[in-house]
Amino acid sequence: MTAEDKLAVLITGAAGGTGRLVFEKLLNHDFYEGNALVHTKESVKKLKDLEIPEGRISVADISKGPSPELDAAMKGIQALIICTSAMPKMVSPPKEGVPPQFAYEEGQYPEQVDWIGQKAQIDAAKKAGANQVVIVSSMGGTDKNNRLNSLPTATSWSTSARQRSTSSSRTSPRTPFCTPAASSTRRAERGSWCLA
Repeated sequence: MTAEDKLAVLITGAAGGTGRLVFEKLLNHDFYEGNALVHTKESVKKLKDLEIPEGRISVADISKGPSPELDAAMKGIQALIICTSAMPKMVSPPKEGVPPQFAYEEGQYPEQVDWIGQKAQIDAAKKAGANQVVIVSSMGGTDKNNRLNSLPTATSWSTSARQRSTSSSRTSPRTPFCTPAASSTRRAERGSWCLA
């Protein structure tokens, strides 16, 4: 398969736990050209062992919203997989009868990462002509009883971003969105794809 036949996909948050798993899966798949977006130059080092060709890792701080760096990372992509998420840090371990306490580092609050950042990613992907946006969310945003919801606005911002993605989506007969019945490999016709 030639490079022109591959679907260019950008994975944001690619140096994080979930993002790296998704990025590795794409790198090992013949149908995709995996590209990475990370938060800092320091994060680039976390991907060094993957031996990624130069130019396929970009750096942008999505928590600050739209930026020339984010636009540059989106150039030429056909699909975006968002794996960025505000990550609370444990500030007090659990004690008998007392649950652990969590807080966010400065600049990493849910509103900044899960709303401003995801909104900026969705808008930049749309501006770049991407046909699909996938938001990977594993923090219980649809479960009102999830413990993370006790943190200030922890999951509500992620839910808002998912709603924005749905409301701003556009469909293309060439690139249909995945359905639960879709296979984990790209179908023969160009553009129909899904990850398992």
